[in-house]
Amino acid sequence: MKTLLLGAACILMTSCMNVKHSENEGTVEKKPMEIVMNIHKKVKPECIEAFKVAFAKCKAETLKEEGCLDYGYYQSPEDSTEFLIYENWANDEALNKHGQTAHLKLLQEQITPMCDNSQMKKVYVHPEK
Repeated sequence: MKTLLLGAACILMTSCMNVKHSENEGTVEKKPMEIVMNIHKKVKPECIEAFKVAFAKCKAETLKEEGCLDYGYYQSPEDSTEFLIYENWANDEALNKHGQTAHLKLLQEQITPMCDNSQMKKVYVHPEK
């Protein structure tokens, strides 16, 4: 049973490595992996509208950035102070450039005092072809 589980784990790990083997000469070509950022924010109730306005300004500029595939947020229907910001980037380089933009720095400056809590998760994914 352990061997079966270990074998299945190896197959899963190999399939998640995002590597393409060339039929010519056995070369290996790595494809860039997309990045998904999930950021949970708990916004103070009195700041919800200001948060949305500040985010909308940043979003308008962010969607123009090279490598930005998607950028937005969801607001919880159960708790209006809970937001999930989602970002989808073509690669680490695009995400790193975004981190240096004036519009993101302004957004962070504006919303930091509006938020009680924040959690961030970065996930690498295979792009669908």
